[in-house]
Amino acid sequence: MQHGIEPRYPLAEAAKIIGVPTPTLRTWFCGWPTGKPPVLAADGGADAPLILSFFNVVEARFLDAYRRRGVSMQRVRLALDFVSEHLSGFERPLLKPDFETDGKALFIELQEASEAPVLLDVTGGGQLVWPDAVQEHFKSLVFDDHGDPSRLWLDDRHDVMLVPRFGWGLPVVAGSGVRTDVLFERLEAGEGLDAIAEDFSLAKSEVEIAVAWEQAARQAA
Repeated sequence: MQHGIEPRYPLAEAAKIIGVPTPTLRTWFCGWPTGKPPVLAADGGADAPLILSFFNVVEARFLDAYRRRGVSMQRVRLALDFVSEHLSGFERPLLKPDFETDGKALFIELQEASEAPVLLDVTGGGQLVWPDAVQEHFKSLVFDDHGDPSRLWLDDRHDVMLVPRFGWGLPVVAGSGVRTDVLFERLEAGEGLDAIAEDFSLAKSEVEIAVAWEQAARQAA
């Protein structure tokens, strides 16, 4: 995998995009106060000020999906460490499109061989399958010709996206490139939805969706 995308997201900005509190995101990349090591490695290094790459944002968003399902970081850490050790080229499995299929087969083998906690759920028929969090993670990603993540959808309807070299790498309205924070700040300044939509050649509904996403993201962080 090519790691040429330079780090660009200050911790607070990354936390807003992912939708997690800033202190939580810091522990994932810097470790816990109790001495427990980090679960992810920051491409810009763990020294302050912590700066994350687009790839880091993708990885952290996946971990947040699992956290919301009640899966412990210990279980996630064990599973990802196992993949990194046993699959060639999977040192960062959450960034590889093949992980969805190859990782699943490996985890099935792991589950059958031991009682080690993994990231798989058991369906009513006894078949081991990926939880929804894994499936949704890969549905939200678009990969380039090299197999690297090139954009990340930030909502289920694919109205807001993140492209590392577009819109300064900040969330934008899909199909237009207009940043959601710009629309939000214009509305906060007292401008009407119709005027904002006209200025940016957007539908009023696009402005409403972008503003709603931006507001929710700011509250979560």
